[in-house]
Amino acid sequence: MLTNSYGKVSEKYLAGFLDSDGHISLELQPTGRSYLRLIFSQKRSQDAVIHMIQRDYGGAAIDRTVGTGKYTDLAISGKQAAMILERIRNHLVVKREYAQWCLDRVGQHFDPDEFKAARRAARRAERVIAAPNYPSRKWMAGYFDGDGCLSLTVYALTGNATIVATIAAAVYDTRGIELIHKAFGGGIYDMCDGRVKQWRVAPDAAKVKQMLGHFVADSIVKRDQVELLLKCAAMGHFRDGNNIKAAMKHLKSHPHRLSESAPDLNELAATIRDLAPHKRADYGQFQRNAQGKITGKAMLQSAPQ
Repeated sequence: MLTNSYGKVSEKYLAGFLDSDGHISLELQPTGRSYLRLIFSQKRSQDAVIHMIQRDYGGAAIDRTVGTGKYTDLAISGKQAAMILERIRNHLVVKREYAQWCLDRVGQHFDPDEFKAARRAARRAERVIAAPNYPSRKWMAGYFDGDGCLSLTVYALTGNATIVATIAAAVYDTRGIELIHKAFGGGIYDMCDGRVKQWRVAPDAAKVKQMLGHFVADSIVKRDQVELLLKCAAMGHFRDGNNIKAAMKHLKSHPHRLSESAPDLNELAATIRDLAPHKRADYGQFQRNAQGKITGKAMLQSAPQ
């Protein structure tokens, strides 16, 4: 069970998760007096982390449906939200300035129209506090758990897999992906007509060990995926692409909830073979049609030992 393998959610992890899949909201009561709300969100099938945060920090869990998507939100409001934000503020990377803006205005009275304009400007204001030089382990675990994604591409001719790690961020909230890009390379690309930026990297086995190994011990939502890829990287390659992809698919489809037991990673890893490399000469002959176009895949054979 998840409760047996995960301890208290750390403040640095909480800051990373808030920077990615969380929301800081300063709102007005009917009297015009401001109050603070923190909201954390996750897909319902992967909502163990939401209930762990609720266990350690309080708040109310709320089910939400958007189209066909089902989510669990955790809302923490008022004095409790302000206390938590004060404690994690210095661990935030993306939302630190906005967190301070909100904390400075909690409990004050505002004109509703002026308040909305000021809040919108504060959310998109230029970041002036220097970002850290390197992402901390716990912050990166929370940030990647929130908005990160691990996927694979398997090449038909060789069977090798390429691991792809991505994180998307709003165009005015890119400090997190810029920090990770600086530490682990890759590239940052435009999405959604420039409204979103995406960091993307396709690491080899050595880079997987460096990057995923940096935060695996503190990951919650994606720990099983990260641990599986690290087991594969220990071979020095990802040659058994189809079995790696099947194992990852199983992990992603498995509910990650407090009421569900975790998959057996050792059993999944045992299905993945430490294959020998293929040589160009091992690919056999292509099948071609009358126009000379390839219509069949090359046959693969293991290279001589």
